[in-house]
Amino acid sequence: GHGGHAGVKMLRVALLVVLVAAVTAQSCGHDHGHGGHVIGQSSMRHDHGHAHGHGGHDHGHGGHDHGHGGHDHGHGGHDHGHAAHDHGHAHVKSVHDHGHDHGVSDVDYDSFDELVGNEAHVWALLFFDETAPNTFGADWDRLSKSYKGIHFGSVNVAEDSGRELGTAYKVIREGLPNIKLFKSKAATPIGQGPSLTAGTARAALDGQVAGLAKDSHGFYLKQA
Repeated sequence: GHGGHAGVKMLRVALLVVLVAAVTAQSCGHDHGHGGHVIGQSSMRHDHGHAHGHGGHDHGHGGHDHGHGGHDHGHGGHDHGHAAHDHGHAHVKSVHDHGHDHGVSDVDYDSFDELVGNEAHVWALLFFDETAPNTFGADWDRLSKSYKGIHFGSVNVAEDSGRELGTAYKVIREGLPNIKLFKSKAATPIGQGPSLTAGTARAALDGQVAGLAKDSHGFYLKQA
């Protein structure tokens, strides 16, 4: 009886040991799985961050290339500026040449010899005072555009250099506005004073240039 009772007790202990071992094994496996799961998540986060970092790096390179594109665009603008500069230079030259053929040039004592005195072509100069009520300037400008074959200039005696030239030709004493024609070394009077008009100036110019030779461009040449 005692032997059977002892055998049952040992069987129960053995079953308990087996049960504890099974529970322990299950618990260890569960923890190991969780550990693997955590490790996997950590690895995923690490890989994701690494990939994201590389993406940002590549994006940065893309921005760098874009910057180079902007740099090239800037060079294009620089070349365009040169083209505009050249265009402006050509325009100034064209205006200068056009002004030599038509329109009124500003003349004073310092520029007279170069523009008028030593020039082979005939010049007509209007001496005026810009501070006076009647300058004849608008009529002179219209006459210069319609009258062919003569170079037109204006001398402002209100300025020091213009007054010096006007004094040399006695125009201030004769009266202003005052027109002088230079068809030779000497000055020929065309008209002066408040009664001067574009019509009387044109008629006087016609009489003075009649018979003068012209160059190949149709401009009157000074007498020897």
